[in-house]
Amino acid sequence: NIFLEHVHPNQQGYVLIARLYYDAIARQNFLGRKADVSRFGGWEKYTQGMKLTELDQRIAYHTIETVKTRWPFVPVSKQLDYRGTYRPTNYLDSLAFTVSRGGLPWAQAKSMLADRYAAAGQVEMAVGEYEGLIRDEPGIEVAWRLAGRALLSANQPERAKPFLQRAYTIEPNKYTAMSLGMIALQEKDVPRAIPYLEETLQLDPNMTQAMYQLSLAYALNRNIGAARAMANRLAQVSPDYPGLANWMRTLGIR
Repeated sequence: NIFLEHVHPNQQGYVLIARLYYDAIARQNFLGRKADVSRFGGWEKYTQGMKLTELDQRIAYHTIETVKTRWPFVPVSKQLDYRGTYRPTNYLDSLAFTVSRGGLPWAQAKSMLADRYAAAGQVEMAVGEYEGLIRDEPGIEVAWRLAGRALLSANQPERAKPFLQRAYTIEPNKYTAMSLGMIALQEKDVPRAIPYLEETLQLDPNMTQAMYQLSLAYALNRNIGAARAMANRLAQVSPDYPGLANWMRTLGIR
């Protein structure tokens, strides 16, 4: 029950191996040092940190079934063409089966399923797939950004913020800069919001939402001249922008 077939441990098996190594090192004072376990998070946390989803488990299932229906698991005379006869039962199973037989890259399947979950409002499921991509390639910006975006769409800015901040650190993007600026405004941290909104406009000079929010931020920061200048800039790009006319009157702009 801790192996996928005859060689490879499953998720439970890998956790068991890790635990046995960990306990042995801690018990034997490895390299003459007493183990410092103050940062140990518990085995459940590390198990969850593997970020394996139902898609990953299903890919493993199809791969193992393919192997088990061939020699040496069965006599040559009783071999089966698993991949040639299996019919997927749903979208997730279809993706998993295609990845297993080499017809689709794993990361692409994870992204496709996450996008489908996000479009259906299944945010936790979407974030789970993005977190799997992050675990595999933590230095790639896009998965961090998409996870943050999914959480923002579910009105969970606090959970979204660390994903967006990491994406921004890896590679600034107009979406992450704008989102972090908006979160800072919601938290009433105007000085922190302004640089994010300014960078958004450096990345996309015609992003009207950023212009409007930056004008508001300047005003909240008591920089009325900058607020008026940004409102005038928005009026040139999008004179009918919602709320702009009233905002310009508030700023005393005719």
